[in-house]
Amino acid sequence: MGYDLLGLMALGYLSLFLGAAIITTINIVVLIATYLLTGISLYKLAMNNGHQDKAILAWIPVVNLYLVGLLAGDTKLLSIDLPAQWLGIILVILRIMGGFGDKSPFILWLVSTILIIFAFYNLYKRAESPLAVIMAILSLIPFLKAIFLYIIKDRNLLYFYE
Repeated sequence: MGYDLLGLMALGYLSLFLGAAIITTINIVVLIATYLLTGISLYKLAMNNGHQDKAILAWIPVVNLYLVGLLAGDTKLLSIDLPAQWLGIILVILRIMGGFGDKSPFILWLVSTILIIFAFYNLYKRAESPLAVIMAILSLIPFLKAIFLYIIKDRNLLYFYE
């Protein structure tokens, strides 16, 4: 009784291919769900909080960070008054610039990541989320960010200035 070595190898490669295809399909579904949930949530937040003219930006990746900056509101950063519009512009520019150059991308990425956490913290705080700090840090994980934004999508944001 002999084994068909070629047949076993083919079965092994087929199993490997099917496993990779299933994992890839799951990843694509999660990415699409994350994109849709984030877009819907940011769009509704913008519509409910006086940014109806800019709500469409919720659907443009990276540019939607401008909308996050607007929704986060005016704030102080290292004792500097930072209007919401500038926070949004800085977030977008730093995130785009992080993809260029030799040595600076990591530093730009790090600074933009810290500012993104700061912006989401202000956004969640304005939405009266009791766990704003934890939610802001976990918002670095795209699917969790989408869930958190979906939770607060119908809230009217408080105005505060620190």
